[in-house]
Parts: sequence; C-alpha cells; structure tokens
Amino acid sequence: MFQHDIETRDVQTVEIVAAGDVTIAGWENETIYPLMEADEADGLRVERTGDLLRLRMPGDATLKIPRRLAVRLIEAGGDVHASDLDAGLEALNVAGDLHVEDVRGDMVAQSVAGDARLQRVAGTARLGTVAGDLGADELGGDLTGERVDGDLHATDCQGVRGITVAGDLRLARAQGEVAIERVAGDAELDDCRAHVHLGAVEGDLSARELDAGLSAPHVGGDFRLETAFGPGSEYTIVGNGSATIALRGEPAEASVTFELRSGEGRIDVGLPLDNIRREPRALHGRLGAGEAMVRIQSNRQIRLTRAEPAAGLEGAFGGIFEGVEEGMRGAFEGIFEGVEEGMKEAFRSPEGMGGRRIDLRMEDLAQRTAARAEEAGRRAAERVERRAQEIARRAAERAQREVERQRWRPRERTGPARAPAGEVPRGPAPPPPPPFTGTATPSPVPPQVPRGPAPPPAPPSRPRATDDERLMVLQMLRQGKISVEEAARLLDALGE
Repeated sequence: MFQHDIETRDVQTVEIVAAGDVTIAGWENETIYPLMEADEADGLRVERTGDLLRLRMPGDATLKIPRRLAVRLIEAGGDVHASDLDAGLEALNVAGDLHVEDVRGDMVAQSVAGDARLQRVAGTARLGTVAGDLGADELGGDLTGERVDGDLHATDCQGVRGITVAGDLRLARAQGEVAIERVAGDAELDDCRAHVHLGAVEGDLSARELDAGLSAPHVGGDFRLETAFGPGSEYTIVGNGSATIALRGEPAEASVTFELRSGEGRIDVGLPLDNIRREPRALHGRLGAGEAMVRIQSNRQIRLTRAEPAAGLEGAFGGIFEGVEEGMRGAFEGIFEGVEEGMKEAFRSPEGMGGRRIDLRMEDLAQRTAARAEEAGRRAAERVERRAQEIARRAAERAQREVERQRWRPRERTGPARAPAGEVPRGPAPPPPPPFTGTATPSPVPPQVPRGPAPPPAPPSRPRATDDERLMVLQMLRQGKISVEEAARLLDALGE
C-alpha cells in the first residue's frame, strides 16, 4: 500500500478526480493522507493553485482530509463514501453509489449513477439526478433535486421540494414545506408539520398526521387521509380510486368542514356531522365551527370515519406485495354494504315481494358484486406486477453499471504501474522492467496469457431473464394457477 502525507497549509478547498472508488474521511490533522495500491501510486497527481489543492488518482483510494477543508469531487469512476466533514461536500459526477454522513455544511450532488444515501447532513442537500434510490435521514436543511429514478425515502428533514420520483415516495417527520412534482408509484406521508403539495401520484396515497394541510390534485389509485385537521388548514384531494377520510381525536373537539363528491355517489359517513346537506353524488357537513376545510373528489366510494389503530400487512420480498392489502380492501369496500342495500331495495315496496322483481334485483346485485371482485383482483395483480417490474429494472441497471465500470477501469489503469511482472519473478523470466526488452517469442509466461483477459462480468442478459421469469410468475398469479403464497416463494427464489 502507498501512504504519503500532503501538506495543506493555507489550503481552503480540495478538488478530487478518482478513476475508481473513493472514501473520504475527515480528521483533525492538517495533512491529506492518501491510501492506495502501490502499483497505482505513480499515477497520483497533486497540483496547487493558491488556496486550491487538486488531486488526481488513477484507481481506488482512501483519503483522510482535514475536516475544515471544503471538498469538491469532480468525478468518481466508482462508489463514493464521504464522512465527518465540516465545510460541506460537492460531488459533480459519481459513476456508482454515493453515501454521505456527518457533514456539517451543505451537500451538493449533480449526477449519481447509482443509489444515494444521505445521513446527518447539517445544511441543505441539493441533488440533480439520481439513477437509483435516494435515502435521506436527519437533514438540517431542505432536500431539493430534479429527478430520482428509484424510490425516495426521507425522514427527519426540513422541506422536500422540486423532485420527480419514478418509484415510491416515503416521507416522515418533515418540518418544512413539501412540494413534489410527480410520484410514479405509491406515496406515503407521515407526520409532516408544514403544508404538503403532491402534483401527481400515479399509485396509491396514504397520509397521516398532516396538521398543516395537503394538496393532491391527481391520485391514480386509492387514497387514505388520517389526521386531526388543524384549524385553518386545507386538504384537497382528487383521485380515481376509493377514498377513506379518518379523523384522529374526538369528534366533539374537531373543527372541520367537509365537501365530499363521489363519482359513484356512495358516501358513507361515520361521524356526527352538523348541517348535513346531501346533493346527487355529494355531501356537505361540518364538525364544530368548521375551521379546517376538506375537499375530496373521488370516482369511487368515499368513507368518512374516525381513525382506529390498525396494523397493515407489512410488505415482504423487497416490498413487492406492499400495499396489496390496502388495495384489496379499497376495491372491495362497499360490496357487503351493497348487498344489504340491494336486499332492502328489493323488499322496499309490496310489489317487491313478487318473485320476478326480487330475481331481477338480485341478478343485478350479483353482477355488480362480481364486477367489484374482478376489479379488486385486477388492481392487486397490477400492483404486484408493477413492483416486480421495478425491482427487476433496477437490478438490470445495477448489473449494467457494474459491467461498464469493469470495462472502463482497465483503460484508466494503463502503464508500467500495473505490470505484475515487476513484483514476483517466475523462474527464468526475461529481464525485469523497466524497460521490458525480453524476447517476444515463447517464454515461461505465455501459458498464463489466455487467462489475461478475464471473463467478462455477468452481462445484463441475466437481469432481463429474471424480469421475464418474474412476469411469468405474476401472469400465473393473475390467471389463478398459483396462490399468492406460492408466487411469493417463487419470486423470493428468483432473487433480485
């Protein structure tokens, strides 16, 4: 291993270009301490201009850097792990995963080709694009960005703004404003203290403890809102699926106005509302003085009820079946209520006692119930399929990135520094380099030449095959050839 101290007197910023993986850790000393393979030491370049120090490293490296320095990572050919820095971090281009922790300034990442994980960043975190998942925990400032191609999970941060999420969103304990342009999967919000705006959620939406209000003008699936409805706050949700609005706390202590509109015309009320006014497919009412405003528009059934503690089905196998229980429940909501209502309607008048009328009513009821059941199964299967496709897609992307990294690194690590012949002579070998002047004709070394170009890493064809296998399992599940438990076991056996 190569070890060497680099003086940093009067240096304020260090710029780094690394061809491979790089680990950056702050320490109390006033020198930069690089640790790398000895055969790559000749490729290390150090340049200084005023208070700026530039480092160029030909391969993987670990750097201990004075905590006070601002770190600017221009490019990394692999993964990056940075920790314990006082003056912040800027990472422009990362070809692998990015893991940042214990940074007591701002953090900027322009492009991350893998996953990004941010932990305990005291300042703001600004990101451009993240090709994988983004996880953020304990941020002292806002989390802003352009696009996350995987899932976004953020907890204990200030605000979250300007991000488009191609996967699922999970946000908990956000203290500042939340404004997210689009979520292609499901969205789950919990304990957000400021107003939340979601431009579009293509999947299901679950929101709990949003005392300052919520705006969600487009929800493609089911949605559930469970909160205490803080005075003066506004909640507006427009969705295609079924809706459940649950009040936390005692109804006698609440102050909220409800405006509910259902495309199906089914609005079930389980709260003691005052000033109820019913219209075709709509209901108006309030609790207390009506200080909070709740406007809900849904194409399916709307249920207004009081919140009760309930344990949901925790997603297994990497989240593939997460949310299926809620989707099935939402799709089947009202079926048994519909049976009861149909029976009442069939017997409502004396004419209803005629056998023909009852038969027609029950036939219509059976058709509607069968349609609901079919819709429930279809939506549950689609949700499972969407999750499996997303997992398979990310696995393929990771495999492709690893292939590209392995192909790219040899081109960066060229020259005498990589030649193994200078390390351990093998028998009567040619004169040791440099320079290499041995004969090019047969020698004791050639028998190992065929092993030189290592077999190429696993190509992305395997993830593609795994994707096809997953889809085949899900198709069998949809057709009823296997049970959910059998499908889960098969998907688990396939792995990611």
